[in-house]
Amino acid sequence: MSELAQKQRSCPEDINRRRLEQAYAERQYGPTPKAWEPRALRVLVIEDDEDTAECMARLVRLWGHDVRQATTAQAGLKEALAYRPDFVLLDIGMPTMDGCALARQLRRDPRLLGCFIVAITGYGDAEQRRQCYDAGINVFLVKPVDHIVLESLLNLENDQVS
Repeated sequence: MSELAQKQRSCPEDINRRRLEQAYAERQYGPTPKAWEPRALRVLVIEDDEDTAECMARLVRLWGHDVRQATTAQAGLKEALAYRPDFVLLDIGMPTMDGCALARQLRRDPRLLGCFIVAITGYGDAEQRRQCYDAGINVFLVKPVDHIVLESLLNLENDQVS
């Protein structure tokens, strides 16, 4: 028999042998671990400027996350209670109720205790930072926010949630 014919005949035998070895290894050691894959976070953008809210929402969607948005603090609170986000991007300087007051309300709800809240504001003074941290906000960012910083925060939170 020619060498080519012998190789063709042994190929299915080699395939079967490899499958048998793989099945034996999985039986003995368990399935091969899969690489870590991030899941889509539930992200809520609360920003009174509609254009800014839409830009942030689009950017976060491009990174593969599920995003909802609200343009008032009251609508943001209602949406947060219904949506139960993993991550909130919260404008601080909003009319009627500021972002710190909203953050305090979010922190009072036990279903939202694990939610990561990022303050996004145009005010970068020490007093504003203190008020934000006292309200339960996790991270304080001053506008304009670097998209690399924002994406890094989402990735870090995804590591915690996944």
